Amino acid sequence: MTKTNSELSPDAFGHGIAALLADRLDGARLLWIGRELGLSPLLERAEHALQLDLSTKRAAPLAPNHTRRTFREGRLRFRPASFDVILVPDLWDVPGDLLQLIEDVAEIGEGALLVFGAPYEGRAAYREFVELIDEGAQDARLYGAVDFSGVSFAELGYRDPDIVVGSMGEPRYPQYILALGGDVEGVPAAFIAETRPTEGAADTTVLGTESEAAVQRVRDLESELKRTEAKRLELEEELSELKARLHAERAREEETRNALEASLDAAKAKIEDLEAEVSKKADAEREIGRLRRALDEAEDELADLREAEAERAHLMSRFEARGEEIVELRAELERRRVLLRDAVEEMRQLRRRGTGGSEDARRRALEAEYALEKLRHERDELKAALLMAERRAEEAEARSEAESGAPPAETPEVIELRKRLDELDIAFHESEKQNGRLHDKIAKLAEERAALNERIDALTAALDEYEASAAERAQPASSVDPRTDLAGGSENEQTDPEPIAQKRFPADVRSLLGERDGLRMRLAHTEAALLAERQRSDGSFALIEKLKEREVELMETRAKLGSQELALETQSELMRKLQRDLAAAERDVRELESVLDQDRAEAERLRDALVSALTENEALKKSAEAGEGDPEKLAALEREIDELREELSAQEDDLRDARARAKEAEEAADEARRLLLEAKEALNELRRENSAHEGES
Repeated sequence: MTKTNSELSPDAFGHGIAALLADRLDGARLLWIGRELGLSPLLERAEHALQLDLSTKRAAPLAPNHTRRTFREGRLRFRPASFDVILVPDLWDVPGDLLQLIEDVAEIGEGALLVFGAPYEGRAAYREFVELIDEGAQDARLYGAVDFSGVSFAELGYRDPDIVVGSMGEPRYPQYILALGGDVEGVPAAFIAETRPTEGAADTTVLGTESEAAVQRVRDLESELKRTEAKRLELEEELSELKARLHAERAREEETRNALEASLDAAKAKIEDLEAEVSKKADAEREIGRLRRALDEAEDELADLREAEAERAHLMSRFEARGEEIVELRAELERRRVLLRDAVEEMRQLRRRGTGGSEDARRRALEAEYALEKLRHERDELKAALLMAERRAEEAEARSEAESGAPPAETPEVIELRKRLDELDIAFHESEKQNGRLHDKIAKLAEERAALNERIDALTAALDEYEASAAERAQPASSVDPRTDLAGGSENEQTDPEPIAQKRFPADVRSLLGERDGLRMRLAHTEAALLAERQRSDGSFALIEKLKEREVELMETRAKLGSQELALETQSELMRKLQRDLAAAERDVRELESVLDQDRAEAERLRDALVSALTENEALKKSAEAGEGDPEKLAALEREIDELREELSAQEDDLRDARARAKEAEEAADEARRLLLEAKEALNELRRENSAHEGES
């Protein structure tokens, strides 16, 4: 058990503190917070003293320089530097928040000497006093006061002899504790004050006898004081245990708060990572949108190319049809030539036989002329179709340029497609040039055919003239015997056929026949050139086939983009789920913080209740020592302590629940972290697929 001493008398305290602070009290402005016991010796030195009296009874001032006011709980309302010395003789006697009182005294006592005192009531009370002083008034000096009794020896004849002090007997604990803060300059580290008896005190004696009732009352008070002291010691031990438990709970609460703060930081970091992933996803979606727009533009261009290809296919089909018709016309022309040759041969035979055949030859010549005119008509239709196709191609090109506008940033696929389209356009123009050359060659062929027709007409006219002249020459020889002429002619033919042919066909007819053969050769060369031009035009069809293959590749790319969009949508749903999980974890953390705040407030309330119980315990102790103890108050204090125990037990349960919820929140955070890692892996896989796809493109 901690050893205690009897209390220091107020008179000894007043004279001792007045002697200790003599240099600082002379002419000082003094603020005294407490009862007036021990104040009188200080009033003799101070210029003015303001007392905040704890007693509710009104009393007269102790001296002219003494002002008394009633102490009220709450903040001290004084301007800083209003006092030179501020003294609280008994800190435990002041009601209210003691820490706030110490802080207010330190605030208004700027540049002043601050003195806080309290009776020594054991080690626990001493530790609490020191904690309050250290927290409210920093760098304070602690003093211990104890009265003493002894004998003084001094050599006579010396005005100021050196004083040597020695201790005798058993060492004692201090009776009073002082804490000096603020401006402590001029205050000695150790001081001994000698209290001398006043005049007439030695002659004072106490007379009279005590009655039996008074003796019995004193005995009862002593027994009650012993019980109260035992109860007080028990309450002090319980209070020490409660404080220890409270410190342990505060430590656990601090650990829980640190763990929750760490979890909250981890959750915030996860949220930042998720926001970064969402930003990356938004960038990917914007890139997909850009690719989709580029794909739509490519599809529009492909649609225009399909229209141009359809138009070109239509023209090529018409070219092929016209080519077939040209072939048929050539066959018809050849047939007409054969008919013409047959007609000429027939005319020769008829001449030899002496008969005419000009009507049949004219009819055949007219048929050849009709076929040639039909060929010219087809040639004109083909030329008109070519002009219309050129106009449509120009309109499609102008429309494509108007719709495209300023070219945006394109992907490598679109650039490659545009390059191939340019190549196709160049091939198309080259084909148009080739078609133009073919048209010119067809026109030349038609002209040659027209010239051939003219030659045939001239040949026909020459044959007619020749037949006419032959008929005229045959009339004088009509008297000749036909059989003789026939025999003679036959004989001449058998013997000399070439002179007969030269006789029958003059030189101009032979020249016409030679020219006809030349025209036939030129027509054969023209047909060979047309065949070569048709073979060169097959290259444009090969380019169209390549464009069809490119269209298939674009369709496959679109399908891959669709699958990637579906994968991104799945990742978005997963990210949203992770965000919901993190939001739930944040709500749990906030709820745990709210619970911890409530527990903290409850701990503060319990601390205030403990301080109040301690104050009341000290008051009851003093009352018991003065012989005014109240058993009912002690019983009420015991019940209050029991309630505090129950509340502390409930608080322990709440803290355990908070720890369990904190553990669940950490598990939820770990699960969210695992899901986040899976989402990151999926996104990386999607990026690798996109990179592979771009490499293939």
